[in-house]
Amino acid sequence: MTCFREVMMISGDDWTKKRQEQAKEAFSGHQMKVIGPGHWRVRNPESGQHWADIVVMANVGLAVWGDIEGCFFAYCSGATTPEQVVAWMANADVGYYGRQKAHIGMSGGELVDEYVDEVAHHDLRQALKQRGDEYDSDEWIEQRPVVDAPSIKEIYEDAFRETGEAIDHGEPIEGVLRELCDTLMRAGVDDTPYEWVYSIGRVTSCRVIYALAAIARLHELLTEASSQPA
Repeated sequence: MTCFREVMMISGDDWTKKRQEQAKEAFSGHQMKVIGPGHWRVRNPESGQHWADIVVMANVGLAVWGDIEGCFFAYCSGATTPEQVVAWMANADVGYYGRQKAHIGMSGGELVDEYVDEVAHHDLRQALKQRGDEYDSDEWIEQRPVVDAPSIKEIYEDAFRETGEAIDHGEPIEGVLRELCDTLMRAGVDDTPYEWVYSIGRVTSCRVIYALAAIARLHELLTEASSQPA
């Protein structure tokens, strides 16, 4: 018998891949215009949708804004030209390097991360399996010494079910995860749940994904332009 009911689920990796594909498609028809030194605009000439200005900041950072949410990537090292700064982020890994540089550029994770319900439901199921794998089978299912105390398995199942229900009811995921941490610590089954709980449902934000896609498209256009005969 499962502690979870049927809900929409998707892994964080699959969610990210889908958003990256959407972002790449959104910029596929864009062309570039030089606005000034180290400043370009990419825009679809037919629709104007998802236009973006991309500006190099003193060869150490890259700012993106426009008809997408603004994003700033910081701490490029070794670049000597604006085009090299664009290349620096053009193929950045969304989940690690690109996210890391956006985290630095925007002074924290508030705009860099987001929580997705469907990913949270997937991660809760994975987390329950992982918790079970940490115990031997008897310890996982046996009642604890206190009379009528639930087993460790039952504690986790109840806590995760309540978390999933709270998410379904529209409660902010970060607040729900704080409550999950408190529940597990009060129950005495995990002294440091915050080391893993806050990754449940967390993905790199669409803000970062679309900014990186805009940069990647600009890099393609700059590469094409540089290959043309003078």
